[in-house]
Parts: sequence; C-alpha cells; structure tokens
Amino acid sequence: MFKYILLLFHLLFFVCSFGQNYNQYQPIQSSGNVPKDFTRLSTEKLQSDIDQISKKESRKSKKVKEDFYLESNFGIDEILSNGRILFNDPLSNYLNEIYGKIKTVNPSLEQLNVRFYTSRSTIVNAFTTHGGIIFFNIGLLAKLETEDEIAFVMCHELAHFIHKHNIKQYSYNEELDKNKGEFKHENWESKIFAKANYSQAHETDADEIGFNLFKHTHYDQNRVVNVMESLRTYNLPFKSETNFSVAALNLDENNVLFPLVVALDSITVKTYSNNNQLSTHPDIDSRLKALTPHITQENKPATPNAVLTTAQFEMCHLYLEKGMFNHAIYAALSLQKEHPESEYLSEIILKALYGVAQTKTYVFENKSKKDIDYENTEEIAYQAAEIQQIIQFFQELGPIKTNTIAIVALWQQIKSAGTTKNNAMIERLKGLTLSYKDYYESDSNSIAIKALIKNDTEFKQLYNAIIATSALKDIATSEKNFEGVDNMLILSPEYRKFNLKQKKSYKYKASESLLKNYHEIIEDNTAKLDIKNKVLSNSFIKNSEVEMFNDIALINSFLSEKNACTPNVLCSKKEAILDLTNRYGTDKISLMGIYSFQFSKNMSQKIGALVWTGIVFPTLPIGIWYAFKPNYITYNYTFMYSLTTEQLLYANLHPFKMKGNRAVVTSSMYNDLSIIKKGKK
Repeated sequence: MFKYILLLFHLLFFVCSFGQNYNQYQPIQSSGNVPKDFTRLSTEKLQSDIDQISKKESRKSKKVKEDFYLESNFGIDEILSNGRILFNDPLSNYLNEIYGKIKTVNPSLEQLNVRFYTSRSTIVNAFTTHGGIIFFNIGLLAKLETEDEIAFVMCHELAHFIHKHNIKQYSYNEELDKNKGEFKHENWESKIFAKANYSQAHETDADEIGFNLFKHTHYDQNRVVNVMESLRTYNLPFKSETNFSVAALNLDENNVLFPLVVALDSITVKTYSNNNQLSTHPDIDSRLKALTPHITQENKPATPNAVLTTAQFEMCHLYLEKGMFNHAIYAALSLQKEHPESEYLSEIILKALYGVAQTKTYVFENKSKKDIDYENTEEIAYQAAEIQQIIQFFQELGPIKTNTIAIVALWQQIKSAGTTKNNAMIERLKGLTLSYKDYYESDSNSIAIKALIKNDTEFKQLYNAIIATSALKDIATSEKNFEGVDNMLILSPEYRKFNLKQKKSYKYKASESLLKNYHEIIEDNTAKLDIKNKVLSNSFIKNSEVEMFNDIALINSFLSEKNACTPNVLCSKKEAILDLTNRYGTDKISLMGIYSFQFSKNMSQKIGALVWTGIVFPTLPIGIWYAFKPNYITYNYTFMYSLTTEQLLYANLHPFKMKGNRAVVTSSMYNDLSIIKKGKK
C-alpha cells in the first residue's frame, strides 16, 4: 500500500513541478544561471582533456586523442552556442532527476560528471559526447510515453560514455582513412562498411551494457520493447487517436467545396531500403532479438513520462520553424482532443494553414521554374500515413481554395479576439490577401472571399487598406533600399581561419583567439561611426546572461525558419520577434564575420617566379620569397535584416587576397558599417 502512496506522491510532484497551463501555453526557455558547459572557452576544455592523457601512451595514440579532443570540444561548443540547446528548463531538469534515480542504484556512476540537456529538435534521437554531456531531442521525449523508457535510453547513452565509444570510433576511422595496417589495401566501399559495422558493434554493446544498468532500477524492463517500437515509427510525431477531417480543422464547410479525406488504410507508405551494412545502427528486429532474452521480470506498473505533454506541445512550433506545416497540423489536432480550449494549439493550426496556403501560392507563382521543389511528391510517399492524409487533402484542395479557407479562418480568429490592430496575425492576413488579389481574384473558386468583402464591413475596410498600401506587397529576402541605421543588434560575430595546406584545415584555437580581437574591432568601428549596438553572442557569454541566451535562440530560429520556408511566409514567432525589437529599441540585426584561408601556390607559379627572377639576378631573393610565401584569401561578410519586415536590407561579401590582419579587417568592416550608417537610396 505504501508503495502505491509513494507512487501517487511522485506523480503529483511532477505534475506540480512541470505542469503548465496548456490553454495559455508558452514555449519553454532556458532559465537560471548559464552552466559552465556554455561559458567555458573551448580552448580551456581542450586543455583539460589533453592534461588527462597518460604520458605512458604512445606518441601515435596521444596525437589521435589530441586531434579528437580538439574537434570534439569545438564541435560540441558549436552545438551549445547555436540556441538549440535548453538548460534549467522543465525537460532538462526532469532528465537530470531521472539520472539521479539511476545513479542511486548504480554506485559506479557516482563519480562520473554527466549532465543532461534538451535539444530543440524534432528528430527521434539522443546522443552522447566524450565530456559527459548527453543531449535528448524533444522529438524523442515526445514519443516515449513512460519514464521507464526514458531511463533505458539514458542507460544506453551512459554506456556509450563509460566505454568511450566516441573516441574509439574516431581512432578507428582515422586508421581506415590513413590506409595503414590491416586497412592498407581496402577500397572506399570496404571502408564504409567497416565504419558502419564498427559503429553497430558499439550500439549493440551500449544496448547490453545499458540494460545491465537499467535492470538495477525500479523501472519496468518490458518497456525496452516499447522504446524499440517507438524508434520504428520515427516518421510520425507521436501516436494519436484523432482522425483528420474538415470538422477537426474547424473550417466553415459552407464556403468551400472540400475534397474527401483519403482513408488511412488506403495510403501506401514507402520505406527506405534498409542496407544494414551501411547503417550506423543495427536494425530494430536485431536489437530486440538481442535484448528480449535479458528481460526476466513480469510487467509492472510503469511511471508516466511527466513531460510528455510539454514535449508534444513543443513539437508543434518546432515543426512550424522547419516549414513542416502538415506535421504541425497533425500534432496540434492530436493534442486538441485533450486540450480543446488551448489558444496555443488554435494558433498553431492557423499559422500552419497560413504556411500551407502561402507555400502553395509561391509554387503556383513560380510553377515555370524547375528549381522550385517545395512539394516533393516522391518524398511524400515515405511519410507516415497520417501525414500523407493531410498532405493529400491540401493537394486536392489546391492553392486557390487553400488561400480562401486560410483567409476566412484567420479573419474569424482576428474578429473573435476583438481587435484589428497591427499585430502579427494581421500581417499574416495581409500576405494571404495580397496573394488572393494578385493570383486568385478572378477565379470562381474564390467566391467566398468576394462574399466576405461584400458582407463584412470590417473586412472590407481592412481589405481596401491592404490593397492601398502596396509597399507591403512581396515580403521577400531580396536586397532593398533602407534608411540610415544608428542602432542595431549584431548576432554571433564569427572569425574562422583555415590552412588548406593541411589535412585538418580548420584552425580551431587560432579562430577562437582571433574572435576576441574581432569583437574589439566591432566595438571600435561602431564607436567611431556613432552606431549604438548590442552584440548578442554565446562565444563569451557570462553565467548571468540567460536572457541574452534566449534572445539569441529566438533570432537563430527566425533565421533558420526564413531559410526553411518560402520567402512569402512570415516567421511563426513573429509575436516574440516584435517583442524583442521593442525591448532592444531596434529591429535591425546584422550578421558579420571573417573567413580567412591560407593555401600553397601551385608548382607552375613557383617555377615561373624562380625562373623569371633568376634571369635578373638581383631580384632572385624576391623570387624565392614569393615562391615559398603562402597565398591568402580572406572573405569579409556583412548582412543586415529588418526583423519587422523580414527583409534582407544589406548584403556584402568582400574577398581580398591577403592575410586577414587587424588593419585589413578593420578597414573592410568600417566600409560596410559606413554604408549601413548612411543608408541606401
């Protein structure tokens, strides 16, 4: 009896700890102090790892480890700084809570420095780093229905870390690529197979070792099977009992003649050919076959995943950011069954409907262009039946009717909210209305919009205002004229140095050192030009700057979404973006950086220089200097966006054939900033 009371208390604790008001849901953010994993410099982490290498190891082994630690530390920090990772959030806190339970019954884990963070990714996956950081994708947390399942995946990833599978795989691949030892006579195909098989062996080991950790816990061993089955359905966000229909979308069936929704059992789902020899993971059936004999206990009550609903709500807006509007509709409709009053879900569906309509308009507008491929029919066939069902519905509906229902749906939402002020949803309606005016007005299928203009005075006034302000037309990413700028944000400046004469060409440590100088140059140039600015960068972030960390994440998601969607689709987080511009007092965001390359002259250049200067003897030393002096080319780039109009206002990529020293970088940057300060007419 006490056990069940304890279980009930446990569940209530998590409901209180992680519960949200899902009717007024707000996407989760990082909070509290920024962890040291994010604030320590990559070079510091690298040196700590190198110091751990035993002096007794061979020179060859030391070199491989040093190279691995170099690439791994800087690579991990790229992930930590890109805004996709969450810390001190409900999901990450829950993961670390589960790890605490696993650690309690596995004393061997007590001395390990393991940290769990959540990654804003829809992909069903988790992955481990050499330094003890383990990332869980939201896509995985949205599919695993119990804490037991999460715990097994966690044990699997812990096994990778404990047995250093990352560095072992790296060392093995290096040996293969160098054509040495037993691999000396292997061709490229054999090497690919060898790498895949070695990786599969690690995955099999991680399953077995992880299960040995898992079986000491109180969790239900049988849930391991559920984990594997969840991985099998990676192409579906999560299970749902909701059937897609026009009624589920809450559309007015009197305005448009809708096509029939295709039955799920009539949809064929293609599967990718499973060449297991090339896969990094064994197939699911093989993994189940290996694990099942180890499951010795009977089924027992499982602990529900306390953050399942939160993860599933997060999936909705993550799909919008990726331009996966049909997936967003599926996820939101699935959740509406339990949360019918959620304004967040209603807005997700409206934004997705808007995205589908604008994408279809863009394809319609550019149908003569062969490079436009936003509706890849071949790829659609590999989607889950539930997703294909939604895609086929909108394909049958067509661009004109989709535009019509999107306009009607957005207008109904705006009217019910009781405001027609210039907010983000109004901006979306403007885009749809301009699409209607430009492409569909004369079509008989758009009769519902004509009726709306005729019968709804408020809509007619808004419609006329939109048409009158033609400057709002064609929200695109092409370069525009702009007024002079005296206040702007500068996002994540970068300085990257490459030596193409070497196999490992990217100079990690030098790039980090030069980046500090680059920040100083930005400060000096903006001061000279009297440009007020705020540099938003995670490269040298302090532990108290969590708000800046979240702002960087927001802007990065904006830029990622602009890249994923058609140019006529407004950012799904427009409301949050407008709030950010108000807080900083500017809507201008600049991206700035330097890429510097060093490379050798070719042989003909060297010989030519030596022969020519050898003829005129006094110039021979100059010829020798030129022949063996490396070549340099440096690229300076500056881009500036308006976060309000979502337009690219200024773009310049300037190459110069010299080393990227401070004087060169300063001069090039000053030129770009001068243009931005004056504006472009």
